[in-house]
Amino acid sequence: MDRKGSILIVDDDDSTCRSLTLVLGRKSYDAETVGTGREAMEKAQGRSFNLVLLDIKLPDVEGIELLAPLKEMHPDMGVIMVTGYASLDTAVRALNEGASAYIMKPFNMDVVLASVNKTIEEQRLAMESKRLYQAAQRELAERERTQEELLHLAMRDPLTGLPNRAHFNERLALALAHAQRSRERLPLMLLDLDHFKQVNDTLGHNVGDRLLQHVAQRLRSLLRRSDTVARMGGDEFLLLLPGITQVEQVTKVARRVLEAVRKPLALDSHQLSITTSIGIAIYPGDGDDADTLIRNADIAMYRAKERGRDDYQYYDSKGKE
Repeated sequence: MDRKGSILIVDDDDSTCRSLTLVLGRKSYDAETVGTGREAMEKAQGRSFNLVLLDIKLPDVEGIELLAPLKEMHPDMGVIMVTGYASLDTAVRALNEGASAYIMKPFNMDVVLASVNKTIEEQRLAMESKRLYQAAQRELAERERTQEELLHLAMRDPLTGLPNRAHFNERLALALAHAQRSRERLPLMLLDLDHFKQVNDTLGHNVGDRLLQHVAQRLRSLLRRSDTVARMGGDEFLLLLPGITQVEQVTKVARRVLEAVRKPLALDSHQLSITTSIGIAIYPGDGDDADTLIRNADIAMYRAKERGRDDYQYYDSKGKE
C-alpha cells in the first residue's frame, strides 16, 4: 500500500478518469481506472483497494449493483458513489447498501478530495479499531487459557495427572450433598501401596514415580466416569464411588482394585510386583462429613495392613471386621 492509499476509479468517461487520476496523484494517492463493472470486479479480485470511486451509470451494469459483491470481496474497502444526475432515492439506497459517501458531477475537486480523505481516514480508524479489538480478544483468550491451565494444575497431581486432594475434596463435598438429599450411601476407599518405600530405597525415586503413574492408570481404567480416583499424596490414593449403595458392590470393586494393582509390571530391566491395602468407609454410618470419612477409611486401611496387607477392610467403630 502506498503512502496515502490506493483508489480504484470506475467510470467510462475518459476525461473524468484523467482528471481524478491527476488530482489524486498530486495528493499522493495511487489511482487506477477501469470503464466497466466487469473490469472493476476483475481488478478487485486481484488487488485490495482502500477506496473505490464508483460511477452510478456504467455501460454494462448499474454501479449500485456492484456494491454488494465489492463489499463481500473486501468488507473494509470504502466505496464512494459518483453520479451526473441527482436522485435522493438512489443516494439513500447506495448508502443503505454500504456506500461510504455520494458525490455529484461535475466535480468540485475540493469536495472530492475532502470526501476521499474523510472516507480513507474513517477506514483507517475502523481497521485500527478492528485490529485493537482482535488483539484484545486474543489477549483475553490467552488469559482465559492461562487461567484454565493454572486451575487445571492447581487441581491435578503433577506426577499422575489424577485429581489432587483439593480437587477430591470438592468432588466429595458435592457427592455428600447429593447423597444426603437422596438418602443414599456413599462409599469411599483409601489405598496405600504396600512396601512402596522399599521400591524407592532399592530402585530409586524415578522407578518409584513411574510405578505410581502405572498404578494411577490401572485405577483410572477400572472406574466409571462418575467415580473419582485421586492421589492423596505419597503412595496413597482415594476412590469415591457415588451411586454404589450395596456393600456387595463395594466389595466387588475393592477386589478388582487389589487384583489390578498386584499384576506384575516391567519397568526397564526391573520386574515389579506390588500390592495395596484398602480401607473403606461408607456415608452415613461411618461419618457424615469428608474429614470423618477419610479418617475412618485411613483407620480401616491400617487394619488391612495389620492383617497381612494386599487386603481390604471396612471401618468398624468397635474395631471388628
